[in-house]
Amino acid sequence: MDSLIDLLHDMRYDSSIIPALLAEIVNGHQADMATRNWINSRWKFMMRFEYFEPDTLDEAVTLLGQYAGKASLMAGGTDLLVEIKEHLHRPDYVINIKKICDLDALTYNNTDGLTIGSLTTVRAVETSPVVLEKYAGLAQAARHLGSIQVRNRA
Repeated sequence: MDSLIDLLHDMRYDSSIIPALLAEIVNGHQADMATRNWINSRWKFMMRFEYFEPDTLDEAVTLLGQYAGKASLMAGGTDLLVEIKEHLHRPDYVINIKKICDLDALTYNNTDGLTIGSLTTVRAVETSPVVLEKYAGLAQAARHLGSIQVRNRA
């Protein structure tokens, strides 16, 4: 199978045929285990899923109910998309809640304390005056999570 590996190294075909070629090789058992491992380590294909972007919380809840057990929520995508690409998570449906208003609220009152909405970024927690005043340890922990770019996204 060295010639197959050489072929894959030197492949100059239209890239759109590569997934079909690799599937034929792997599924047709024409490649030995070492070759299949080599292919799998170099050619990662994201699994297909149906994508939804609801505008309201009611729409998101309806979609979750409709696709119960088969859907994953995405807010920033920093973890979910990596897990899908690495084939660690295989949802049939992805529901992006990023556009839903008011889920990014960060509020405080003396009765309930601090409330952090599901779309509140780590950067918003880190820089919030109320968090800095009343929950300095939380602000400090947030400051140490990834880069500013990650904190603005996650």
